[in-house]
Amino acid sequence: MSQPTEEELKNMSPEQIAELQKQNCLFCKIVAGEVPSKKVYEDEHFLGVLDIYPANEGHVLLMPKKHLQVMPQMPGELVGAFAVACKKVSEKLIGALQAQGTSVFIANGLHAGQKAPHFMAHVIPRNDGDSVGLAPGMKELSEKDLAEVKSKLTGGANAKETPSKKEGGKNGEKSNEGKADLDAVSKLFG
Repeated sequence: MSQPTEEELKNMSPEQIAELQKQNCLFCKIVAGEVPSKKVYEDEHFLGVLDIYPANEGHVLLMPKKHLQVMPQMPGELVGAFAVACKKVSEKLIGALQAQGTSVFIANGLHAGQKAPHFMAHVIPRNDGDSVGLAPGMKELSEKDLAEVKSKLTGGANAKETPSKKEGGKNGEKSNEGKADLDAVSKLFG
């Protein structure tokens, strides 16, 4: 298929543009088997291949088989399955390569460092002294700045603050707020 002109692009529907992106996506071609890869993981929804430019030996690119550019496009019911797939790949890297750990890295969007127009996680085996630099710089924000960010994220809602361990919950006791969420996550990841 020839590349559309600028005028043709302007007149395309979002569905047509998505299909054009999929047709030109290297990672969709990998998923389809049109471009060779070294598959190390596959399930119904996701594919994991060795990165040809790895940060460390065994660096896996784990991607949805369906073309998605960024994580917010992933259907909610697949987000948990994606986390489970990341866990399985991580366990395999630790076991098979005797890695001391893994870094699971997602660059979600161009400004976050995403290089390919197909959503993926990088699962990188890690060992002491491997010199892979994935630690972001840390900033210190004032309580006022934190409150402003919180207000933006919650729409100005007066959401309850999570008490610190020092402050405790009601009557100085440790708060159980969020325990149900943690229990649900624990069940999911076993």
